[in-house]
Amino acid sequence: MIFRNLFKPKWKHTDEQVRLSALTTLSVSDVQEQEILKSLAEEDPSETVRLKALETLNQFESWWQASQNEPSNRLKHVASKHVQEAVLGQSEIVISKEQKQNFLESQKQTALLETIALGDQDDELRRYALKKLDKEKLYLDVFIDVTVSQEVRRFAFEQLSSIALYEKALKRLSSEDPFYSLIREELHEMKEAAEKPGRLLKALNLILAKLNALKDKTDFPVIRDSRQKLIAEWDDLKVEMNCLDTEQQATITEKYQKIRNSLDRIIAPLETQWNQAQQEAALRKEKQENKEKLETVLKVLEQQLLAASEVGRDFDQDAFRQNLQAQSSLASQLVLDKDIQVKLVKKIENLFSLLGQMPLVLEKISEAKQLIRSFSEKAVPETIEQLNEHYADFMAWKKQWYKNEKELPLSLPEDLKSEFKDIVSAWESSAQPLLEMQDKSFQQTRRKLGELKRLLSSGKYKSAFGLYRKLTFWYKDLNEKHRQRLQKDWQTVEEQIKDLSDWQEYISTPRKHSLVEEMSQLAEEPMDDPEEQARKIRYTREVWNSLGRSESEQDKELNDAFNAASEKAFQICREYYAQKEKDRACNLEAKQKICAELELLQSQLNDEQAQWGKIESRMSHLSREWKGIGPVDREHVKSLRQRFQSAITPLKVAIQSQQSENKAVKKDLVNRAVALAEHDDVFEAVELLKSLQTDWRKVSFAGHADEQKLWQAFRKANDVVFEKRDTLKASMKAEQQEKFDAFHERLNELEKGVSQVQQVQEQHTHQEAIQAFIQDAQATLGKGSNRFVKRANTLLDKLDKHVRAFEQAETGRCYQTLFNTIGAYIHGANESEAFHSDVIIADWLTETGHSRHDLTLMLEILSDIESPEEDKPHRMAVQMDMLANKHNRGTVDQQDELLKQWISAGAFVESDAPLLERVKVIFLS
Repeated sequence: MIFRNLFKPKWKHTDEQVRLSALTTLSVSDVQEQEILKSLAEEDPSETVRLKALETLNQFESWWQASQNEPSNRLKHVASKHVQEAVLGQSEIVISKEQKQNFLESQKQTALLETIALGDQDDELRRYALKKLDKEKLYLDVFIDVTVSQEVRRFAFEQLSSIALYEKALKRLSSEDPFYSLIREELHEMKEAAEKPGRLLKALNLILAKLNALKDKTDFPVIRDSRQKLIAEWDDLKVEMNCLDTEQQATITEKYQKIRNSLDRIIAPLETQWNQAQQEAALRKEKQENKEKLETVLKVLEQQLLAASEVGRDFDQDAFRQNLQAQSSLASQLVLDKDIQVKLVKKIENLFSLLGQMPLVLEKISEAKQLIRSFSEKAVPETIEQLNEHYADFMAWKKQWYKNEKELPLSLPEDLKSEFKDIVSAWESSAQPLLEMQDKSFQQTRRKLGELKRLLSSGKYKSAFGLYRKLTFWYKDLNEKHRQRLQKDWQTVEEQIKDLSDWQEYISTPRKHSLVEEMSQLAEEPMDDPEEQARKIRYTREVWNSLGRSESEQDKELNDAFNAASEKAFQICREYYAQKEKDRACNLEAKQKICAELELLQSQLNDEQAQWGKIESRMSHLSREWKGIGPVDREHVKSLRQRFQSAITPLKVAIQSQQSENKAVKKDLVNRAVALAEHDDVFEAVELLKSLQTDWRKVSFAGHADEQKLWQAFRKANDVVFEKRDTLKASMKAEQQEKFDAFHERLNELEKGVSQVQQVQEQHTHQEAIQAFIQDAQATLGKGSNRFVKRANTLLDKLDKHVRAFEQAETGRCYQTLFNTIGAYIHGANESEAFHSDVIIADWLTETGHSRHDLTLMLEILSDIESPEEDKPHRMAVQMDMLANKHNRGTVDQQDELLKQWISAGAFVESDAPLLERVKVIFLS
C-alpha cells in the first residue's frame, strides 16, 4: 500500500508541503477544483493547508464557515478577521447587503457589531447594529460623531434616555451643530421633568408646614387670609400631582386633609371671639364718633362765646342757651361711655355758667393782651450779659401769664395763645444755649475752685497761682445767683492767694539765675543729638515758666537773658529742622509719585485683559513703599492720605471682588475634585483631576484668608483619588503578575511537551494547544502577551521543524523500500511482470511518451544534479524539450510525478540498474 499512498493526487498527499504545492495548481474558476479547495479548507488535517485553501478560495462564505467551525483557534481568529474586513468593506471580497444583514443577525461578537455601528457606510446596517447592541454609550459615540449621516445621528439621539448622556453630548458638541439647540432643549425638559417631582413635593410640604404653623397663631384675620391663600396655592399645585406616583399622591393628600380638618377645628372658636371683638370695636367706634361730634359742637359754641366776649358786644343769649339745651338732650340720648357722658354734660353746664361771667372773661382777656404788648417789643438775649440782665424779667412775665390763664373761666383766643407761644419760643431758643453755657461755666468754675483749694492745701503754689488767674475771669462771667453760691469759697482762696503772692518773687529769683546759666551752657556746648537739644530747651523753658513772673526790674532782666540764651541754644536745632523739612518735601514727592502710580493702576481695572496678579503684586509693593516713607509736612498729611485712600481703596475693592470670584471658582473646583472621589472609573477620574489642576493654575489668588485652605482641600481631594488609583494599580499589577506567572508556567509545560514529541500524529495536538495558548494570552494580557506570543511562535517553528524531520525520515524510508523492491526486480528480471501486475496500478502503465533514460535526465535536471559525461549532449536536448513543454503547458512536472512516470516506463531490465542508482541519489540524498 505504500506505493498507493505515494502516487495519490498531490492534494491528498500525506506530506503537508506537497499538498501546499498542489494548492497552487488549483483554480477557483474550475468548479471541481473549487470543490477540492473547499474540501481542503474544511477537512485537511493541517492548519497551514486549511489556511492556504481558504486564502486561495477567498470567499466570504468559506471564511464565515471557518470562523464558526474551525477547530484551530488561531485559524478561527484569522477567518474572523477576514469576515470582519469583508463586512466592513476593508478587503477585496465584496458581499451584498443581504449577506451583511444575514451575518449580523447571527453575529454575537460585540466588537464587530460596534465597529459596524461606528464605521459602516450603510445607514440601515448601522442602525441595525446599534439596535442589536443597544448600548447607550455607543449611541452617544455615534451621535456626537459629526461625520455620521443626520438620519443615523437622529436615530442614535432618539435612543439616549439619561440626563448624564445628554450632558456629555452637549459638552462635546459645538454650538453650530444642528442638534445642539435640540439636545439643549431636550436636556432642559428632562431636567425639569426629573426635578419636578422633588420641587412639587417640596412646595406641597411647604404648604402643609405653613398650614400646620397656623395652628400656633391666635390672630384670626391673619389665620383666615393665610389659610385662604395656602388653599389656593394647594389647588394650583394639585393639578400637577400626576408626576408623582400613586403612593406619594395618596400620602400627601391624606396629610393635607388631616391638617386642614385640624386647623378648622382650632380656628372655629377664634372666629367666634373675633366676631365678638369686631362688634365691640364697632360699638367703641360709634361711641368715639359721638364723643368727637359733641366735643366739636361744644368747641364751636365755646368759640362763639369767646368771640362775643372778646369784641365786647351783646349776642343772642336765648338762641345760645337753646342750642346748649339741645346738645345736653343729645348727650343723654347718644351711645356714650358713662364717664364721657358725665364729662360732656358738665362741660355744657359750664357753658351755661359762663353766660353769667362775661365781665370777668373780658377782664382776663384784656390782661392777656396787655402782657403780650409788654414783652413783644423786648429783644431776646444774645450774650451772657444780656441773659443775666433780662432773663429774670422773662420768667416773672411767663408766671403772670399762666396765673391769668388759670383764672379765666374758658380758653384764651387762639391768636393770643399763638403770640404767647412765639414769644416764649424765641426767648427759650435764644436763652437755652446761653443757659447751658452759663451752667457749664458754673460747674467748671466750682470744680476748678475745689481744685485750687487742693493745690493750696498741698503746697503746689505755682500751679495754684496759674489756676487762680483763670478763675478770676470765669468768676466775673457768672450771674449773680451763681456768684452767691460760690462767694464763701471764693473769699477764702482770695485771702490765701494774697498771702502767697508776696513770697513768690523771693523764692523764684535764685532758681531763675540757675536756669539762665544752664541755658547759656547749652548754647555754648550743644548736645550731639539736635532732638535731645530741643527737648532740653523745651523742658528748661517749662521750668522757667513754672516760676511765674513779677513786675520787678530784676525779673525783667533775667527774662531777657534767658530768652537770648534760649535763642542761641536753639540755633543748631533750627538747622536740623530745616533739613528735616527738606526730607519731608522729598517724602511728599515720593508719596505723590506712589499715588500717581496707584491711580494709573486704578485706570487698568476696566481693562478686560487686566492681569490681576500683577496689579495685586504692584499694589502690595506700593503699599509697603508708602509705609516705609518718612513723614511729610502737617498741612499735606490729610490731603495726601485722602488721595492715597482714594487711589488704593478701589484697587482693594476690585482685587477683593476678583479674589471672591477666584474663591468661588476654586471652591467649585474643590467640590468637583471631591466628587471625583466617588467616580466609578478611577483612571477617568485621574484624567479629569489633571484637567481640574490645569484649571486651578489658571485661577489667580483667592485671598490670604482662603487661598491656603482651598489649596489644602483641593490637594486632599486629589490625594484621595490618586491613592485610589495607586491602590488599584497595585492590585491590577498583582493580578497581572499572577496571570503572567500562570501563562509562564503553562508555556513551560508546552515547551516540555513539544520536546517529547515522537510521532507526527502528536504534532496537531501540540500545535492546537500552542495556538489556543496564544489566543488566550492575547485576550487576557493584551499588549503584555507579546513576549509569550513570541516564545509560542518560536515553539511552533520548533515543532514544525521537529515534525518535518520525522516526515522527511518517514518519506526517506518509503523511498528506500521502493528502490530496494525495484532493485530486487531488476536483478530478477523474470519477475518484473509480476511487479508490474501485482504492485503497480494499471493506470501507472499508461504511455508516458518518455523513456526511462529520458526521465532519469529530467529528474537530474529538475534536481540540479550533474549527469554522466556521455549523457550531456542528450541532456541538453531533454532540457530544451522540458522548457518547451513548460512554455506550452504553463507548468513543470514535479519529482514525484516524474518518478511515477519513471516506474511506469516499461518492465525493468538489467540495464536499468545504473539508472536506478542515479535516481536513488536524487531521492535519498
